[in-house]
Amino acid sequence: MRTGRQIAGLPRSKRVNLKLARKRKKYKRQKRKELSRDEMIDLLRAHDARTAERWRAVRSPDDPNVYDYQKEFGSWADAVLIAFPEMPSKKKSPPRGNKPSRRKKRPSRKGKRYRGRVLLDREGLVEYARSNNIRSSHQLTKKRKKKDPNVYDYQKEFGSWKKAMQYIWGKDVTTDFTPIYMLQCICLYEIRTAKAYRAARRKYPFTVPSMHAIIVEYGSWRNAKESASRLACKPVQKQFEDYWDELGRPPTIKECKKKGIKIEVLIDFHGGVKKFESITRMMERVRERQKRSSAKVPRGKS
Repeated sequence: MRTGRQIAGLPRSKRVNLKLARKRKKYKRQKRKELSRDEMIDLLRAHDARTAERWRAVRSPDDPNVYDYQKEFGSWADAVLIAFPEMPSKKKSPPRGNKPSRRKKRPSRKGKRYRGRVLLDREGLVEYARSNNIRSSHQLTKKRKKKDPNVYDYQKEFGSWKKAMQYIWGKDVTTDFTPIYMLQCICLYEIRTAKAYRAARRKYPFTVPSMHAIIVEYGSWRNAKESASRLACKPVQKQFEDYWDELGRPPTIKECKKKGIKIEVLIDFHGGVKKFESITRMMERVRERQKRSSAKVPRGKS
């Protein structure tokens, strides 16, 4: 192919426009025949096209499309109604301003039922809580049925859930438990499993927090148990080390039990007797090194 400079050197009669040569050929779209309204309706009747999907599947390329019908008759539905007057017309929705609201009217509180639930007065709420032994909001949501009162009913009647529990079970009820108090309960009652903790909660509902509160605070029972074991280990570890200093050697498990030291807490924390014994040997080596280093005379002194 010749370049632009070679073409520029040729006479005008033999020059070629490169831009026009590189352009692809454009095919003009053939125009459809313009049909009258009656002819368009006859086509719909001939093909029995009552829906737009049916007409798209049946029509030939020369026939008008759905847009042509919309342009001519205002909408596809109007064209179909003219072609097939026996078809039922769809009722148009009322204008937006006059649309009736779908919101249901709530009955007054004086009525017996409210959204399918039985409304109880203060005495009924107290009786329901005492009969089902409800002492926490999580316990209520877990036990209640569809028509029973919920936490919101107690909050609305008494002001808050805490006030409701104090009114039902007495003023000494404490529902706000701190994280440290939760761990102290686990250590105090020597709880090692979740099953034992739930049993302690049933036995001492006013002093032991719920399992739900522990999971919310620590994420899981396992995390709470580990943090409680760390908290319980500190005083026991101190007693163990003091007894070690008194004997001058690591005490055995039997000696610790005779002394009154809760050695089981340390054994559970370290994961068994073997691991506990290995850690005591390691601590013994560390103590021997510290004694040797303290016994050495520093340089420069006789």
